[in-house]
Amino acid sequence: MAAVFAVGQVSSAPRLTETFPSGIRAGVQSMPEAQTVSVGLFLSLKDVPESVRRAGWPHFLEHLIASHADPALDERLESKGMSLTASTTATSIRFEVKGSGSDFKLAVEAIQTLLKPFAITEEMVSKEKLTLRQEWFQVKFDRQPAIDAWNAACSFPHPFGQPAWLDMATAQNLSDLWSHLITGTHVAICAAGPGTSADMLEALRPLDAAVSESVAAPPAGPELPPAERGPSGPFWAWSVPSLDSPTAARALACALGLKSVEPDVQISFTPSSQVSALSVTLPSYQQWSRVTKDLETSAETTADTGLRLARAWVRRVISSPSGLVMVWGPLLAEGSDIKPDALVAQVDAISAGSVESELRKALDVGVGKVVR
Repeated sequence: MAAVFAVGQVSSAPRLTETFPSGIRAGVQSMPEAQTVSVGLFLSLKDVPESVRRAGWPHFLEHLIASHADPALDERLESKGMSLTASTTATSIRFEVKGSGSDFKLAVEAIQTLLKPFAITEEMVSKEKLTLRQEWFQVKFDRQPAIDAWNAACSFPHPFGQPAWLDMATAQNLSDLWSHLITGTHVAICAAGPGTSADMLEALRPLDAAVSESVAAPPAGPELPPAERGPSGPFWAWSVPSLDSPTAARALACALGLKSVEPDVQISFTPSSQVSALSVTLPSYQQWSRVTKDLETSAETTADTGLRLARAWVRRVISSPSGLVMVWGPLLAEGSDIKPDALVAQVDAISAGSVESELRKALDVGVGKVVR
């Protein structure tokens, strides 16, 4: 997340939601001035056993779907100037297809391809384990502070997993998880672009036939060994009860204020209607010491700047198709009626004084702690 200074205009065009017969929750937003489209697929992990999430198996499944649902999909999208991205959070597996404003139909077809069932083989699993292991070691030191912050702030585990736990996954485990998630009650589709909301919603209807109404049992989770704790950088974490809470707004303003004075600050925030975490991390304790020492005398200024940036940032995010989809989609997948505008209302409602109080509270609790 980077600090952004330009303020976008929140669209007032119609926003439509509907639950399709299979149980899929669909949400669309018309943005007549947009030059791009975004269609997101979100698979809810709401009833997946904690041990399965902690082991990183949803993250594993994300890789398999993106790589093997249709091996030629990436190439086809790239030939049209489009892109597919994927990620996994503690609450959902997420896929987003982006393209130009005229590419909506192709984006929906790409999402439909991802929903098609495919056989997960042990050969696929063995190959993907190598990829995941490489990824884990490449990003471990960058992600570890944010993972530690998440685990400190939340009652359920971060989904990144560890190599030893990923190695426990079998083709049958992952097939069972895929069968469990490819049901209407676990699927949300969110889309935004220059078309009308009614036309976009109609274009999503064929996706309803791609999922099952009956829910298969999730795989049993493995018995996990104690987590390996590697070197971790300093962090502050906020336990955020919901995206539409004052805590979310204050924590976001604190984080952006800190980033305005130290560009190396990394911010991690997963929009959710459930308990989530917002974390602020830095690569070294030396940097952390310098930032916190400066903050003792600059908290008021940092709070003012952070609140201004937060108000600009949330408006910019939800005024773009991709930003809106990636904030609204997880909320739809969780079965929530919270809209992205709720965070705008909260950052507008809080005061710079409340943000300054939050920063001073963080100073009091100390490094590596949850700000409560």
